Amino acid sequence: MRGIVTWFVKNSVPANLFMFFLIVGGFFISYPSIKAEFFPVPDVAVVNVTVPYPGASASEVEASISSKIEDRLEGVSGIKKLRSYSLEGIGIVSVKVWRR
Repeated sequence: MRGIVTWFVKNSVPANLFMFFLIVGGFFISYPSIKAEFFPVPDVAVVNVTVPYPGASASEVEASISSKIEDRLEGVSGIKKLRSYSLEGIGIVSVKVWRR
């Protein structure tokens, strides 16, 4: 093993050619199995939107955050279930979507 390493250190051209063929060969072997998408489709079933609102009561959070998010999401296609939770200081909207 030591002889091979020493030979490659002394002869840089074969070492560089070996590295080149190793990289190019690995690229051509792995290229067909690489899945690349310009806009990948996320595989998400539930999306949670959490909005902090420090110092606000639950009714203030619902009036100013939760109901507005629900209204905006009302006409969006692909939504299976829409729930909102208004707590003191935080609003959470949970959206369950259809999977493809």
